Amino acid sequence: MNRQNALNGPAYLANVSAGQTLPIDLPDGEYVSDGTLTGPGDMAFLATTAGRIVKVTMATGEIASVFPAVPFCNAPSPLAAGSLATISCSVNDSVADLQGLVLIGGAAAPVLLAGPGSVTIQVPWQVPTVETSLTLNMPNSSPFQASEPITVFTSDTQFLFADPSQSTLLALDIVKGDWSGFVTTQPGPGDVVILYMTGLGPVQNSIATGTAASLTVANPITGSLTCQFRPQAEAATTLFAGLAPGTIGVYQVNLQLPADVGAAPITGLSCALLTGGGGSSVSVGAAAPAGSPGV
Repeated sequence: MNRQNALNGPAYLANVSAGQTLPIDLPDGEYVSDGTLTGPGDMAFLATTAGRIVKVTMATGEIASVFPAVPFCNAPSPLAAGSLATISCSVNDSVADLQGLVLIGGAAAPVLLAGPGSVTIQVPWQVPTVETSLTLNMPNSSPFQASEPITVFTSDTQFLFADPSQSTLLALDIVKGDWSGFVTTQPGPGDVVILYMTGLGPVQNSIATGTAASLTVANPITGSLTCQFRPQAEAATTLFAGLAPGTIGVYQVNLQLPADVGAAPITGLSCALLTGGGGSSVSVGAAAPAGSPGV
């Protein structure tokens, strides 16, 4: 069996002695994620991205479903404890129906949004970091349960982006400091902008998984965040970085732009998080030049 990449792809049965390959004809959009040959190599059993296990007979190319599809979810890796994350799922159930069924490291991940093919969750704060598992614990007629290994870090700095229909600076979810609207034009020196992110790690005045951040008590991050707009040489001043009030798993970052903003149009942004255990960074737009100060 040949897989196109490490996760999934088209599969082929190969006859090495004859130098021939037979493509395995699965339905459109269904790929192979794992498989094995049996006995003298006359059959293959394949796990597919639709959650099925199928048997392929090499002599005829016949495909038979051994077990029905198992409801499953796939997640980008890594995830960050406490943060918002959107994962792909094979189900189309409501938020209420999925509540308590998406497990990370055995802990229920609160389901915040659900739509065709995707589910938005909060990664539980208490999940042990590094290697763990993502499971969709949904009853089904298969004897198998959908579970995949994933990595959860204490932090994994990421920007949140605006809706594609909304034109904003660098396409980010970024608003003006006076809350009057999105930042759609180039800001000036000293202007304050508010950026939304995920993955900034633990916060002070910690709150329980699934609970919205307080509207009255601040939850600043325990690490430190530095952001730099490109091509400006000076870093922006971080006025606040912590959980966004009234939200679950989303961080708010208030930045004051440096004096050299305006000398050239902003073409990129880099942010670096430093924590006691290390840190993480993220960039959008123009990359940081080698040796740049700040980030």
